[in-house]
Amino acid sequence: MGKFLIVFLTIISSIVIISCTTYKEPAAVNFVDQSQIVKTQPIPNDSCAGINDGVTQCRTQNGRSMCQACCSGAWQQLVLGSGNIECPYRPTDTTFECNSNKYYISCNYYEQQPLSQQQQQQLINQQQQRLAQYRQKLQEQERLAEQRKEQLQQQQRMAQYRYQQQYLDRLSQQQKSLPNEQNYNYNNDPYFNTAPNYRYSRSGNYYETNQYGANLLKKAVNYGYEQGFRAGQADREDGWGYNYQDSYAYQDANYGYNGFYVDQNDYNYYYREGFSRGYDDGYNNRYQYGSYSNGNYSVQGAVMSQILNLQSLR
Repeated sequence: MGKFLIVFLTIISSIVIISCTTYKEPAAVNFVDQSQIVKTQPIPNDSCAGINDGVTQCRTQNGRSMCQACCSGAWQQLVLGSGNIECPYRPTDTTFECNSNKYYISCNYYEQQPLSQQQQQQLINQQQQRLAQYRQKLQEQERLAEQRKEQLQQQQRMAQYRYQQQYLDRLSQQQKSLPNEQNYNYNNDPYFNTAPNYRYSRSGNYYETNQYGANLLKKAVNYGYEQGFRAGQADREDGWGYNYQDSYAYQDANYGYNGFYVDQNDYNYYYREGFSRGYDDGYNNRYQYGSYSNGNYSVQGAVMSQILNLQSLR
């Protein structure tokens, strides 16, 4: 059973949230006629990578809330009979199918109170600690990077040397653009007033975050895949042996991180999950785990779901 939050409308002192719940069906359902069979229509360029199959959402389109479902990393429009399914939707015998599995559909509205001032302040305190720790880690990594550059030159790994220099240039830009935590306007950042609605696991432990943290974890995987692909290409060009853990970009794992929303260890972990797969593709000159389109590298939807396995708390 899972729920997906998609729309937030501020009404005086509460937030109205549109939510959908799905129930995986243990056995097939017999329908009276075709008008009861829910069909799915792919929505172009609309990814739900990292979200489990069967999770549904309500999305407002032209003033109407439509029920959609995640299947194989892409959102699908749910269609019943001759029209789209609208929210709220509370059937007793209708399902949709994804990868030979059937899921019941139930789209409902419910109301959630915003975070209390105490909860918001707790998130702000955690955030300020993250930024302080991240600044310290950046300084430590700069020293290690200089040592690494000398080693690559001695090994005559010039392709890897050029790649690492590009990586370091990006880290330098990140460091310059870090927000000043003393002047940051937390009231204008919705992360600090949004309750957790996802759960994820790492090393046997469970963690919770909201959609802003979840989106950053997805970016970590994709950034890792991109940098891993480039590092693998460089080692192949240098004729160097396969070893993604030897790459400075893998060891650092901070590309794309600005110290916000999730702990650095979590970001590093999911970045490295993407990096190892990207390195494998780049070293072997293929796209088994991801793709490249319009100048961007990204992990395949099914791979993203396997890595993150985000679970809805609603």
